[in-house]
Amino acid sequence: MFAPKHVRAVSIQEIAIASGMPLSRVKEIAQSVTWDDITITEAERFCVGCNFDPLNPVDRNRQAAYERTCKTRPHRLEFMLKAPWWQTELRPLIEKLRRAKNSTPPASAGNADGVRDLAKAG
Repeated sequence: MFAPKHVRAVSIQEIAIASGMPLSRVKEIAQSVTWDDITITEAERFCVGCNFDPLNPVDRNRQAAYERTCKTRPHRLEFMLKAPWWQTELRPLIEKLRRAKNSTPPASAGNADGVRDLAKAG
Protein backbone atom coordinates (compact mmCIF):
# COMPACT_ATOMS: atom_id res chain seq x y z
CA MET A 1 0.00 0.00 0.00
CA PHE A 2 1.28 3.45 -0.87
CA ALA A 3 1.15 6.47 1.39
CA PRO A 4 -0.93 9.43 0.18
CA LYS A 5 0.97 12.06 -1.78
CA HIS A 6 -0.29 14.89 0.39
CA VAL A 7 -0.42 15.09 4.14
CA ARG A 8 -3.13 17.15 5.76
CA ALA A 9 -2.75 18.45 9.28
CA VAL A 10 -5.69 17.51 11.49
CA SER A 11 -7.03 20.09 13.91
CA ILE A 12 -7.88 19.33 17.52
CA GLN A 13 -11.50 20.12 16.65
CA GLU A 14 -11.49 17.35 14.02
CA ILE A 15 -9.88 14.94 16.47
CA ALA A 16 -12.50 15.79 19.11
CA ILE A 17 -15.36 15.19 16.67
CA ALA A 18 -13.96 11.92 15.32
CA SER A 19 -13.05 10.62 18.80
CA GLY A 20 -16.23 11.72 20.55
CA MET A 21 -14.13 13.31 23.29
CA PRO A 22 -14.61 16.80 24.74
CA LEU A 23 -12.48 19.42 23.00
CA SER A 24 -10.89 20.44 26.30
CA ARG A 25 -9.64 16.89 26.93
CA VAL A 26 -8.36 16.52 23.37
CA LYS A 27 -6.38 19.77 23.87
CA GLU A 28 -4.89 18.40 27.09
CA ILE A 29 -3.88 15.14 25.41
CA ALA A 30 -2.51 16.90 22.32
CA GLN A 31 -0.35 19.14 24.50
CA SER A 32 0.92 16.33 26.74
CA VAL A 33 4.61 15.62 26.58
CA THR A 34 3.96 12.11 27.96
CA TRP A 35 0.83 10.01 28.14
CA ASP A 36 1.40 8.91 31.73
CA ASP A 37 -1.88 10.46 32.93
CA ILE A 38 -3.97 9.39 29.93
CA THR A 39 -6.20 6.34 30.27
CA ILE A 40 -6.12 3.50 27.76
CA THR A 41 -9.64 4.39 26.65
CA GLU A 42 -8.65 8.02 26.05
CA ALA A 43 -5.54 6.95 24.14
CA GLU A 44 -7.61 4.63 21.95
CA ARG A 45 -10.22 7.31 21.25
CA PHE A 46 -7.51 9.91 20.52
CA CYS A 47 -5.87 7.53 18.04
CA VAL A 48 -9.24 6.95 16.37
CA GLY A 49 -9.67 10.73 16.10
CA CYS A 50 -6.25 10.95 14.45
CA ASN A 51 -7.10 8.07 12.11
CA PHE A 52 -4.19 6.07 13.53
CA ASP A 53 -4.44 2.43 14.60
CA PRO A 54 -1.29 1.43 16.51
CA LEU A 55 -2.18 -2.26 16.01
CA ASN A 56 -2.33 -1.90 12.22
CA PRO A 57 1.09 -2.46 10.63
CA VAL A 58 0.16 -0.20 7.69
CA ASP A 59 -0.49 2.69 10.09
CA ARG A 60 2.66 1.96 12.09
CA ASN A 61 4.74 1.82 8.91
CA ARG A 62 3.13 5.07 7.72
CA GLN A 63 4.06 6.70 11.04
CA ALA A 64 7.65 5.41 10.83
CA ALA A 65 7.93 6.61 7.22
CA TYR A 66 6.55 10.01 8.25
CA GLU A 67 9.14 10.29 11.04
CA ARG A 68 11.95 9.39 8.63
CA THR A 69 10.69 12.01 6.19
CA CYS A 70 10.60 14.60 8.97
CA LYS A 71 14.24 13.87 9.82
CA THR A 72 15.62 13.65 6.29
CA ARG A 73 13.45 16.15 4.43
CA PRO A 74 12.08 18.70 6.90
CA HIS A 75 10.97 21.02 4.11
CA ARG A 76 8.16 18.51 3.53
CA LEU A 77 6.59 19.76 6.77
CA GLU A 78 5.91 23.20 5.33
CA PHE A 79 2.31 22.11 4.70
CA MET A 80 1.75 22.89 8.37
CA LEU A 81 2.51 26.55 7.79
CA LYS A 82 -0.48 26.74 5.45
CA ALA A 83 -2.88 25.21 7.97
CA PRO A 84 -5.34 27.77 9.37
CA TRP A 85 -4.41 26.74 12.90
CA TRP A 86 -0.63 27.14 12.50
CA GLN A 87 -0.39 30.14 14.86
CA THR A 88 -3.03 28.98 17.36
CA GLU A 89 -2.30 25.24 17.65
CA LEU A 90 0.61 23.80 15.69
CA ARG A 91 3.29 26.40 16.38
CA PRO A 92 2.62 26.44 20.15
CA LEU A 93 2.86 22.63 20.21
CA ILE A 94 6.17 22.70 18.35
CA GLU A 95 7.51 25.29 20.78
CA LYS A 96 6.34 23.22 23.75
CA LEU A 97 8.03 20.11 22.38
CA ARG A 98 11.19 22.08 21.68
CA ARG A 99 11.25 23.36 25.28
CA ALA A 100 10.65 19.82 26.55
CA LYS A 101 13.62 18.61 24.51
CA ASN A 102 15.79 21.51 25.77
CA SER A 103 16.41 22.51 22.18
CA THR A 104 16.93 25.82 20.41
CA PRO A 105 14.67 28.85 21.06
CA PRO A 106 11.45 29.21 19.01
CA ALA A 107 11.74 30.42 15.43
CA SER A 108 10.07 33.60 14.27
CA ALA A 109 6.40 33.38 13.31
CA GLY A 110 6.59 33.91 9.58
CA ASN A 111 8.87 31.12 8.44
CA ALA A 112 9.36 27.36 8.41
CA ASP A 113 12.50 27.35 10.55
CA GLY A 114 10.58 26.11 13.57
CA VAL A 115 9.27 23.16 11.58
CA ARG A 116 12.71 22.45 10.16
CA ASP A 117 14.35 22.78 13.58
CA LEU A 118 11.81 20.42 15.10
CA ALA A 119 12.48 17.84 12.42
CA LYS A 120 16.24 18.14 12.99
CA ALA A 121 15.79 17.81 16.77
CA GLY A 122 13.52 14.76 16.41
